[in-house]
Amino acid sequence: MFLLSFLIVVCRLIPSKCFVSLPMALLVKNQRHLSGQREAIRECRIEDLRALVQVAYAEFEAEYSTVLQKQGLWFMLWIGFFLRLKNERIDDHRIFIDVDTRTGDITGMIEISKQPKGSISNAVPLPYLIKFYRGDLQPYLSNLLVAKRYRKRGLGRKLVAKSISIVRDEWQIDLLGLHYDTSNTYLRRFYSKLGFIPDPNGDTTTEDGINLTYAMKKFAPSSSFSSLPVPAANFPAKSAPLLLKTSPNIPILSSTTTTTFPSSLLSLFILFKQIPPPSST
Repeated sequence: MFLLSFLIVVCRLIPSKCFVSLPMALLVKNQRHLSGQREAIRECRIEDLRALVQVAYAEFEAEYSTVLQKQGLWFMLWIGFFLRLKNERIDDHRIFIDVDTRTGDITGMIEISKQPKGSISNAVPLPYLIKFYRGDLQPYLSNLLVAKRYRKRGLGRKLVAKSISIVRDEWQIDLLGLHYDTSNTYLRRFYSKLGFIPDPNGDTTTEDGINLTYAMKKFAPSSSFSSLPVPAANFPAKSAPLLLKTSPNIPILSSTTTTTFPSSLLSLFILFKQIPPPSST
């Protein structure tokens, strides 16, 4: 109970904009590809947790002024991404990273998940059943991030294209939604070029004083299925397990296909004891 209470308190300190597609100053302002580029997009694994957190923390840290806020951000990034990577429903949540094959550094990341239409993904991800009973679920894009030294290479477009291919070919759904800062003209142009159209009903959400516009892209269906789209109200069959490789630095309690609530809490407690301070970045 103490751990859950602590999570709730910290969640209130850390705006949920950390887990939507807001911070896009990092996105590709020049889409030319550099010669000699050696990046590869792959599924994020549990052993990538530390590097993933460092990329996200480097992007969001400047938005917080106090030491307490920065520590809270660091903690929530560890917990949030840990829970995402432990999510074994590959039909509900996926994280993809772009990796520099020369150095092994994570150059960028993107998330796709199923959320109730128009909803923002939470800092601490909600269980599938809770989302399912809150409304029709639709694919949602968030946390499109590119590390500073790897910008202006078109990685943002590549990561979005990867997300669309997963939603279309594996989830067999023909649409993808996201939120962006309504006042940011660059984001509006960026997503417009990628085919994302703002909600015709003018659906906007205010989060931490920022007005967010909901936009959606519909795309051609995959040749592997015919009905469009798969109704969100249909509860999907149990998916194949997401293969996670263990690491000596990351606690993995079980390699089974299901994770019970008590074991998840125990995993969180172990992780909480092992999270390094932000200065380690």
